[in-house]
Amino acid sequence: MLDSSDQRHTLLAQEPNLGINSPYHRSSCDDVIARDSCALMIEYIARRLVYMAISFVLLSIAVFVIIRLPPGDYMQTYIQQLEDQGEKIGAAEIADLKRYYGIDVSAPEQYVRWITKFVTGDFGRSFEFREPVRDLLDQMLPFTILISTLTLIITYGVAIPVGIYAATHQYKLSDYVTAIIGFLGHAIPNFMLGLILMYVFLQ
Repeated sequence: MLDSSDQRHTLLAQEPNLGINSPYHRSSCDDVIARDSCALMIEYIARRLVYMAISFVLLSIAVFVIIRLPPGDYMQTYIQQLEDQGEKIGAAEIADLKRYYGIDVSAPEQYVRWITKFVTGDFGRSFEFREPVRDLLDQMLPFTILISTLTLIITYGVAIPVGIYAATHQYKLSDYVTAIIGFLGHAIPNFMLGLILMYVFLQ
């Protein structure tokens, strides 16, 4: 009599398609590996999405708190400007302005209102321009995109040929000159470089 182990080995010997190297076995292993990989990928994506949501909430709280750290607020500054211009603002008008800008409630309620409107696409009104922020974005975003696109085109249009030239003329004077210019470009802050270029070309 053969035990179960011997019977299994005999069966595998008689049926080669059931062996470890059989196509059936390999396809089964591939399916298991694919399922495990898919599950791990889904778990990783879900974990990253949770981390992203937590980071977004913490960042929004930090921004909200930092904006309110300086003493006073914009409403007090605005009222002072009106009074300096000779206009008298009563208590009822001040309350209406605070209600209009949503600062007539406590800070936690202000945050909840702000983040809720932000998620729904309502960015509030600009204190500086007295207009909805979304309208200002619609006005300025196309020009910003145009400037950014032109900047990328000019940057790569200059950087790639210069890099190729420096690589083909290594250890020559032109290579050192381009390297120095590149280091200076990285070392100078963008806002300062912009002011320098404006001063040079707008004279």
